[in-house]
Amino acid sequence: MLSLLKELTDLPGVSGDEIRAHDFLKEKLSHIGRLETTALGSLLCYLPCEKENAPVIMLEAHTDRIGFSVREIREDGFLALSRCGGIDIRGVLGSEVVLTNDKGAFRGIICSLNEHTEKKLPVQVNELFADMRMTKQQLDENIKIGDRLYLPGNFHALLNNNVSASALDDRAGCAAIIRAGELLKDFKKANIVLCFSSQEEVGGAGAFTAAGIINPDYAVAVDVSFAFTPLEDKNETFPLTSGILIGYGPTISKKFSNLMVETAKENNIPYKEEVMGGSTGTDADSILSSGSGAITALLSIGERYMHTPVEIINSDDVENTAVLISKVVEKLI
Repeated sequence: MLSLLKELTDLPGVSGDEIRAHDFLKEKLSHIGRLETTALGSLLCYLPCEKENAPVIMLEAHTDRIGFSVREIREDGFLALSRCGGIDIRGVLGSEVVLTNDKGAFRGIICSLNEHTEKKLPVQVNELFADMRMTKQQLDENIKIGDRLYLPGNFHALLNNNVSASALDDRAGCAAIIRAGELLKDFKKANIVLCFSSQEEVGGAGAFTAAGIINPDYAVAVDVSFAFTPLEDKNETFPLTSGILIGYGPTISKKFSNLMVETAKENNIPYKEEVMGGSTGTDADSILSSGSGAITALLSIGERYMHTPVEIINSDDVENTAVLISKVVEKLI
């Protein structure tokens, strides 16, 4: 699991530009099922099914990561940036950044403030710049307006099976879905579709349109949720080692969530219930409201420092999420 998480978090794939990440996933999934790419760039993997009129089950995580877009190529050799997704700019000043396009991969630095400058934090979004150490001519030859930049993976294995990296939101969910697909590849009593959706960080259109294609009877979305730190409210977060967070809320199926809890208990999988008062803020909302709707559950992996370069999760939660999904699918049928 650690090696898979490292591979996934090292990949590019800022919202709307997930193609290079999906090229990697195609290699990982080619032995599991038939692959298809949607018009909005989501990747679907159809597992084989031998049962006539079998139910359709969608297992989803989003591939896109937060990052930046090139807003302007300046005469002074700097790139002016726009935020692409909800990246927390408080933690990115002075960070390494990677720009990928058809010309290659280019590394630079997000401009930071001199310690002795009179200007004080916080820096505003329109004050974000990247220093690629190129001349204006080199920038014009290699970079275009709208090219995406991302913070490199920066993967570190920590103690007690914890890991730190950028883009664990939601590459941890992707790892869980890949692993669930491996566990279910010989289970041919349901039409199981693995969905690695695009554009979650900018509104969820990738999952919404993918669900329209799949037309699932049941769907499970996997994302991350907030884990406690001393700077957070204990009533709004969970300890990092809580286990899987099983969602309850007015938009997701209580019956399906109850089945998740029941199955977790039966298999000694650690979990907590996460109650939401409205929409979930994840692709579960997009999936359940697509087409004629789908019975949808949300599983979340506890994460510290979301949308920063140093997100932290516990890898046991990722593996347990995959196991829980496989056991629930078997019970559904």
